[in-house]
Amino acid sequence: VYLSNPDNPMGSWWEADELIRFIEALPATTMLVLDEAYGELGPASALPPIDISRPNVIRMRTFSKAYGLAGIRCGYAVAEAQVIRDFEKIRNHYGVSRMAQIAGVEALADQAYLESVVA
Repeated sequence: VYLSNPDNPMGSWWEADELIRFIEALPATTMLVLDEAYGELGPASALPPIDISRPNVIRMRTFSKAYGLAGIRCGYAVAEAQVIRDFEKIRNHYGVSRMAQIAGVEALADQAYLESVVA
C-alpha cells in the first residue's frame, strides 16, 4: 500500500492517530510505503511518532520540498533494520553523491532555517 501524507497535489492529510489505527489494522504481510515528502509542510499532527518496530512500514522523506534541495536528489527511508536491508536490494543503486549527503546532513542540522521557511 502506498500512501502520501500530506498528500500532493490536494494538500490534505491524515491525522497521526488515524494513520496509527490504519497501520495497526494492516495485515503483517502487507507493506505500507508512507511517503512523507511534504511532512514538514503539513501540521505536526499529521506525522505519527517514528516507530521502527513494525516490519511492514517504511517511511520515506526527501530534502526536495521544504528544505529546497530538489536538485541534489537526496532523501532517506526510516524502517525496521531488516526492511532497510531488503530495500537496499531494490533501491536505485546510482546512489547519492557525497555533496548531496553533506547537504542533507547540514539541512537536518539547521532546523531554525526550516522553521523560518515553513512558519
